[in-house]
Amino acid sequence: MDIKHIAELACLSLSDDEAELLAKDMELIESMIGQLPELESTDTEREPMELREDEIVQNFTREELLSSAPNTREGFVVIPETVV
Repeated sequence: MDIKHIAELACLSLSDDEAELLAKDMELIESMIGQLPELESTDTEREPMELREDEIVQNFTREELLSSAPNTREGFVVIPETVV
């Protein structure tokens, strides 16, 4: 997976260390998706999967996140006009 390309498409600037960490996270996510049980359309008697609880962690400040955006104004990301 080309993390640098994905970051570029998302207009994010990542250091090499951040890209490496994100690549590991994406590999873990892909691995978890591969472990999901395959369900047949006629199999409706299965028990639902048990999911872990979400844990809210704030890793970045607003300023840190906005610093990677190409254009900001008054604390918000400015995006190009898409509808004329």
